[in-house]
Amino acid sequence: MYWVLNDQIQRANLNGMGATTIVTEHLPSNLGLLFPVIGGIDLDLAGGKIYWTANVFTATSSEISIRRANLNGSDIETVVVVPFPLAEQGGAIAVLP
Repeated sequence: MYWVLNDQIQRANLNGMGATTIVTEHLPSNLGLLFPVIGGIDLDLAGGKIYWTANVFTATSSEISIRRANLNGSDIETVVVVPFPLAEQGGAIAVLP
């Protein structure tokens, strides 16, 4: 199972054992963030990927990035960045077969 905890994506076995952090979104502490960094996750089990939204909303700017990595957190890459003002509309992701 996978879940989001603040700026981290974590996973564990279905019995809750073996919990580990697989992704941490590091952002400068001086940004004055107003919203959570990671907004949501989706798994592409067939493709072996995890996707998530990385949100950066500050008092002066905003953007949402859709990022992905292997299910173990390796090979992180940015798929798309949606800058202000489009990011104000919010976002959701879905991985379709």
